[in-house]
Formats: sequence, structure tokens, C-alpha cells
Amino acid sequence: MTELCKFSKGSCIHCGDTKQGECEGWNQPPKREWAGLTDEQVAEIERMSTTRSQAIRAIDAKLKELNHEV
Repeated sequence: MTELCKFSKGSCIHCGDTKQGECEGWNQPPKREWAGLTDEQVAEIERMSTTRSQAIRAIDAKLKELNHEV
């Protein structure tokens, strides 16, 4: 997996470039489709959640799982 370029204190911490236009990570950002919840997943979360807070946390966790942001 390629590490994304990130700027900190005026330069990229990955490749060392000082301008975002020269930084490979900014010129070629990874493209991936965002995965949302299906109607079935929403219904399951609704059934399993007793409070709004529980539902929000479950939605957040499921979206992170689907989009590999764990």
C-alpha cells in the first residue's frame, strides 16, 4: 500500500516536496468509491439501537468498517 503524502511545517512528510503541486500524493490522489449503508444495514442498526446515541455510534463504526478506516 502506498503511503499518502501529508504536509507538515511546509513540506511533505512522505516525499519531501515543498509544494503540493510537485508532491506525488497531491497529483495522484487515490481514487476509491465511498461505500454507504444499505437499507438492510440501516434497518438492522435501528433494530439493535435503543438510543439515538447508540445508533449514531453504530452507523459511524459500520461506515468506517465498509470504507476501511478502522
